[in-house]
Amino acid sequence: GSIGKTDFETIKIIIPSNPGDAKGLLNSAIENRSPILFMEDRVLYSVEGEVPAEHYVTPIGKSEIVISGNDVTLVSCGYMTHLALKAAGMLSKENINVEILDLKTLVPLDIKTIMTSAEKTKKVIIVEQGIMRGGIGAEIGMRIVENNKNKDVKRIAAPNVPPAPL
Repeated sequence: GSIGKTDFETIKIIIPSNPGDAKGLLNSAIENRSPILFMEDRVLYSVEGEVPAEHYVTPIGKSEIVISGNDVTLVSCGYMTHLALKAAGMLSKENINVEILDLKTLVPLDIKTIMTSAEKTKKVIIVEQGIMRGGIGAEIGMRIVENNKNKDVKRIAAPNVPPAPL
């Protein structure tokens, strides 16, 4: 028989960067009929943020421009969004105006918002927690290059070595 709507092509991957999105994305995941991989970064367990008491959902597949800027786009998700915010603060002292894009979900990937930001700043830095080889940064960077070759795309990632034990 047919696998239908629950085959591997419909698996969604969610990575919230703050408590409010964690609740909203989890509510969306519960209401969604597709299989979902909901990734939690333990580094974020100590992060505080506003979480409304009422029921709400955060759309799956829609990223958010956390800070609007014109000079360079930092594409991030999860804990890396917090590091991107710190970097933006440091770069603002150098008169570099950073745009930060929080992906929220890796699958589906909000390529439209990524491309709109890339068109605006012409420079993109993909900040990821995982290793560079085979990481999401490679996918995002390639999608940007395939859509328009006039973009300067760089990646910041962990070295291609096994992680150290905790």
